[in-house]
Amino acid sequence: MADIKQQDIFNTILKIAEETGGTKAPKDIDFNTNISTAYYYMYLDSLDTIEIIMKLEKHYGISIPDAVTDVYTNKTFGEFCNLVCRCINSQKQPKQSVSLFQKIKQHFQRTK
Repeated sequence: MADIKQQDIFNTILKIAEETGGTKAPKDIDFNTNISTAYYYMYLDSLDTIEIIMKLEKHYGISIPDAVTDVYTNKTFGEFCNLVCRCINSQKQPKQSVSLFQKIKQHFQRTK
């Protein structure tokens, strides 16, 4: 996956929110806008916000921690875009392979 820029994530969030609520986002929304304020003007409720997060996770193939999603509407779009970037980047990290020898060694160290 190519590097994702915050602006791309911001545009994706707004697009998903518009599709979910059926209303256009206000023109003055930017990275410093509080998410709950924008969603209020778009007539989105708490169920819509959950749906937006689920669609965002599916779109980027990521999992956003539940603890974060509970308070994400209190954040600005910029803060939330940073979080999504971190989730995307953590998903892109290759898993470290562990050799069979290392697994056996770890097993016997635990059983001592």
